[in-house]
Amino acid sequence: MRQLLLVVAVALVVAALPGCLVFSGTTECHACKLARVHGPLSNDFNVGLGDKAMVEGQAQEALNKYAAAVNFTPALAENEEFQKRVSRAKATLAYQEGNRLAGESQWDAAVLKYAESVGADATFEAAQQAQGLARKQASTVHYAKGLEQARAGRSGEAAGEFQMALNYDPDNRAAKIALEDSSPRKSPGGAAPAAKAE
Repeated sequence: MRQLLLVVAVALVVAALPGCLVFSGTTECHACKLARVHGPLSNDFNVGLGDKAMVEGQAQEALNKYAAAVNFTPALAENEEFQKRVSRAKATLAYQEGNRLAGESQWDAAVLKYAESVGADATFEAAQQAQGLARKQASTVHYAKGLEQARAGRSGEAAGEFQMALNYDPDNRAAKIALEDSSPRKSPGGAAPAAKAE
């Protein structure tokens, strides 16, 4: 009886391994075939674990499980429904990272992560909204930096900050006015005004 239990236990362990312990190359043992088709590391099982991880908000874990599923069934990578799951997991991971960065007031980086999220899943409304808010915040921060630079007499740096503010939010009227004020004035003929002689 003990020998039978030991054989069953060994078979279960071998079935749970991703590769075959008995054969190398393209041949695999029966236990490995069963594990690949029906076992705990099968694509269906991993897809299910990935879906569960997504429900729990663990996007990286979901991506890991989806990758494991593709390792067992490479054709799964071409499946449109599966690709939607992977895209949503990538979008969620980038969105979560964007939220972390926004919480640290790292607005430039947050905008990039939210853009990555929207790029992975254009239907992800929360990421779209977060990206819009982060762009406004980044614009406000760069406008404030531009004002600091202008007060310090660094008009070139100030203009660069005001331009960045406008890149993030083209409707930022204060940044637009500040940029116009920080740019060298041109005379009606199109040339910059000549310096006054003393």
